[in-house]
Amino acid sequence: MVLSDILASPLVWFAVMVLAGWALFLWSSKVAPPFRAIGQKAKAYTGGEAIPGQVYRPGYEFFHVAFFFTIMHVAAIVVATAPPGVAPWAAAVYVGTLGLAVVVLRWN
Repeated sequence: MVLSDILASPLVWFAVMVLAGWALFLWSSKVAPPFRAIGQKAKAYTGGEAIPGQVYRPGYEFFHVAFFFTIMHVAAIVVATAPPGVAPWAAAVYVGTLGLAVVVLRWN
């Protein structure tokens, strides 16, 4: 394997980014002052006013939006990384099939 092939590997870059994130986390924990809960320092507020505690219950409609977002982004990655020999209409068929699947799953 050529060095340029190794450096272009997504797995190598994933490992490099994980290590960089871990190093940043370790460095920031050394530099940051220690947390001390003094008075109401740990309490949430906005504009100097206390926020009353409440439970936020997200609607399940958000799931469908997130699902569609994920499916379409995966489709974009598949189409963008398709080998050069694949027919151009195959990408349109793939995205159309995914769109139809999302519509069928969302249908009430």
